[in-house]
Amino acid sequence: MVSALEFKPHLYDTAAEWLQERFDKAEPGSTVEIPPGVYRGNFVVRKSIHIVGQENAILDGMGRGSVLVLDAPKITVSGLTIRNSGENLVDEDSGIFVTKKGTGVVIANNILENNSFGIWVNGATDVEIKDNYIVGKWQLISVKRGNGIQLWDADGSLVYNNTIVKARDGIYLSVADRVRLYNNTIRELRYGVHFMYSNDCFVTGTISSRNRAGLALMFSRNLKVKNNVAVNNTEYGILFRDVQASDIENNFISGAEKGLFLYNSLYNNIIGNIIENNLIGVHVWAGSVRNNVSGNYFIFNRIQVKYVGAYDVEWNGNYWSDYVGADLDRDGIGDTPHRPIDIINVVFWKYPQSKLLIASPAVQTLRILASRMPLLVPPGVVDRSPILSFRESSGG
Repeated sequence: MVSALEFKPHLYDTAAEWLQERFDKAEPGSTVEIPPGVYRGNFVVRKSIHIVGQENAILDGMGRGSVLVLDAPKITVSGLTIRNSGENLVDEDSGIFVTKKGTGVVIANNILENNSFGIWVNGATDVEIKDNYIVGKWQLISVKRGNGIQLWDADGSLVYNNTIVKARDGIYLSVADRVRLYNNTIRELRYGVHFMYSNDCFVTGTISSRNRAGLALMFSRNLKVKNNVAVNNTEYGILFRDVQASDIENNFISGAEKGLFLYNSLYNNIIGNIIENNLIGVHVWAGSVRNNVSGNYFIFNRIQVKYVGAYDVEWNGNYWSDYVGADLDRDGIGDTPHRPIDIINVVFWKYPQSKLLIASPAVQTLRILASRMPLLVPPGVVDRSPILSFRESSGG
């Protein structure tokens, strides 16, 4: 371990030279403790060592390149403030850059601020990233920022308990399989979590707010997306594009233009989610069929479902706040199927006071006419066993 008493910067041209020398001379498995101070430069670690920052130990890249490059397996980095990388996105300028040699690296309890990419993992596997606070280059427009955490070909990595704000995307995965994301808080950026071509991954406990999309999951399969919160995101709560054979369960989605957006996504289980107070609860488009949609709560969305397709799609056993059917046998299931976008429901949404006429002969007659005249009923979603209470609607 290198103690604060050994820090003698007057023997070197700069404190940065002293620190780089400590990294270079450290024995594998040893601990390098960094005393308080600002170390201005770009640093490379080529040995499997433990790096521990004392309070107010700061690495400052001064706007050039990556601040700290980890180029060996099983390095640990904790307790540092790492700031001011370069702004070259093509060169992948980062606060911490992990090379392909960095298998098993642990990055914990650091502050990363004003870096293009907060942490970039470039081909290393089984990396652990936890308890970090990451702030992007918020003064730049979104497209000129990097991502908070970027995982490329980083199979088996674990990312949890991080807070990420004002980057481009919060956590971005590209061709990274078997990655687990737990309990991250992400806000004020483009996509909170962004998957591309990443399979067999698990996402839970994410709190994503005030982004364009809470979670954007694309071109991936066998995802487990459970118990996440996506609130007050402007465009999408959770977006699925070309996602197959995945489980989307027990998520809370509110305050978006589109709560769930399904585009060319098939064979998924969408179960037990609360989708409320969105402009559109679920937008189903581009052949998103053969999905099991059950046990969800669709509550006070301005439009419960927007569907683009040539024929009806059946979802069963969901709760709909706009369902107006009866339950004469009191089994908790509506006696008549629910069409979220039939002509009656459109009228009720446009003129809420008209619900006073639900039981009137005129409304019942219009429903009968609509059911017998297909031209009045466009293809859409049909729930043949709508649930009438929250208690009955459980997603498992």
